[in-house]
Amino acid sequence: MVFIWLIVSLCAVHAQQEIRIGGILTLPTFDALVKAAEMAVSDINNDQSVLPGYNLVLDMRNTSGSGSPVETALSHVDYFVNTAPVAMLFGPAYSSLTLPTAARSSNYSLIQLSPLSADPALANKTIYPYFFRLMANVMDFSPAVVGFIQHFGWKNVAIIKESRTPYDALADAVNADLKKAGVNVGTVATYSDSDPAAALSEILATEIKVIFVSTFQSKYKFIMCEAFKKGMYGSKYLWIKAPSPVLNMWEFYGRGDVPSDCTAQEVVSSMEGDVHLWVQDLLDLDAEPELKDTVSGRDAKAFVGDIRSSTPFGFRDAILTQSYDAIWSIALALNNSLPALPGNPGTKMERLYGRGASEIISSEMKKMKFTGLSGHVAFKASGDREGDIVIQQVINGTIESHIAVSHEENGERTLIFEMSDKEIWQSKGGVKPVDLVTGTGSALFPTRLCIVAMVTSSLFTVMAAVLP
Repeated sequence: MVFIWLIVSLCAVHAQQEIRIGGILTLPTFDALVKAAEMAVSDINNDQSVLPGYNLVLDMRNTSGSGSPVETALSHVDYFVNTAPVAMLFGPAYSSLTLPTAARSSNYSLIQLSPLSADPALANKTIYPYFFRLMANVMDFSPAVVGFIQHFGWKNVAIIKESRTPYDALADAVNADLKKAGVNVGTVATYSDSDPAAALSEILATEIKVIFVSTFQSKYKFIMCEAFKKGMYGSKYLWIKAPSPVLNMWEFYGRGDVPSDCTAQEVVSSMEGDVHLWVQDLLDLDAEPELKDTVSGRDAKAFVGDIRSSTPFGFRDAILTQSYDAIWSIALALNNSLPALPGNPGTKMERLYGRGASEIISSEMKKMKFTGLSGHVAFKASGDREGDIVIQQVINGTIESHIAVSHEENGERTLIFEMSDKEIWQSKGGVKPVDLVTGTGSALFPTRLCIVAMVTSSLFTVMAAVLP
């Protein structure tokens, strides 16, 4: 009896049809994302309620190699359409690769989902009608940054930005939004390559102490090294960085991956008390019991621990959970789309790989709502992920404290503070940094002291006139 059951079971497995997903990532940088995606595929195939009768297969391709990463990525898209057809695309992570591949996949009417890319241009449905992402649009960080600055009454801010997408776009948005809010932007300093010295000198000349920085994480070390050399850190300065994909600065910069003229100690210590922003995820919200019931039944912290025990990864844990949930999003969209496709299983697959199902899958993606390891997963009409932005602080080289959350509801954002002002500025000597040493901003000296100084100065002028 057991023997007969085993034969029937094996036949059932072999009778399952494969549904192929094409993956495009930069390896070995994102090996951990591949591991997360593969774990999701395994969990989905073991879940009888998702894609019953089908076996999900992930075909992962690398953009690294001897040729151009962009051309390599585009060749993978062509391969997944013309040579080994797939139902949907997963990846890339870098916006610089996602922009061209999403344009190519849209031309093929192939649904593409990135776990990380944040470039605002990807929300343009005219160019990218079939693109979705598990990461927030980088523009979602601007209201959080501006709201934080307004909350503390700063009237003068400087901006430093890297001259490449999407960091320049975010800096430009913050600049425009600050001006609308009546905040003076003393300068917008731009730098390229790995030499921000001139940009920081430009900011130093303004005497502005509250600085927003928009740059790639690996380039941030050059800014903070230069800030250390120029003394632009400590209790008198506040750096605000968004987005910030790193939690442990020691782990990320402590491997000797710092500029030759600074130590890891100098780079990391110069960040103390500064403010960083990222997408809020389940790892931030694990105290909420309703979020324990994830779609797969996995625990987010245990999942991250499993991956990190075998695969090095220098970025936030949340990026791993976003990769996992991206595969679940694909599976659930396919699961909900297949019944709507006409015909028998064979003709359904023809439509799936022949792009005849793109509109149906896209519609299912937009209706999707589930609790994944990265938190609540849902997509806007633009293909961007819905969600909150968390404002955090670097303490002892690690992002530990949660200052506030920029909560999104019905397209509007509300800033909710989780710490008192006293708690926030404890690492800055217990005093909120001033935005400007001289000028019209939050002055270094109280108004009464300035008046006394003026009166005293006038008195000395009179005395000088009457004395011989």
